[in-house]
Amino acid sequence: MTDTVRPDSNVSGNIAILGVDGKYMKVIANDRVEFGNQKYDDTAKFEVIKFDDGKISLKGSNGKVLRMYYTSDVTCEGNGGGVKFGIVYLADDMINFTVSGYQGQGNRTKYLSSQAGGVSYNGSLAVKEFEDVTCRFKIQNLD
Repeated sequence: MTDTVRPDSNVSGNIAILGVDGKYMKVIANDRVEFGNQKYDDTAKFEVIKFDDGKISLKGSNGKVLRMYYTSDVTCEGNGGGVKFGIVYLADDMINFTVSGYQGQGNRTKYLSSQAGGVSYNGSLAVKEFEDVTCRFKIQNLD
């Protein structure tokens, strides 16, 4: 995979995030997230919060930020802080959201996935040890 900056994959402002199957990441009941269907609505809108270190957080339509539990499950119930993602720009206007530097993670980089997370956090997204097709996303700029 090529790490290149793609202007049509601009991760800033208000965005929608699509998985490789064209399904939108959405905030659902009880501050959970999923890739449910291919129809855009307001629950698929995320605000990008940028940090000086180049990482970002994502604020969902519920006014809360994505939060990670035990470096393996992501929900949208953070009232502050939240998980900080790195962005890797890939070929074909795709990106990865990377997660690194969290306690218990060591020096490893993990990847946000469009797959469902663990059953303990029903309505969460998985964070994977290794990048695969479920970790590739397209960005739709809404601004």
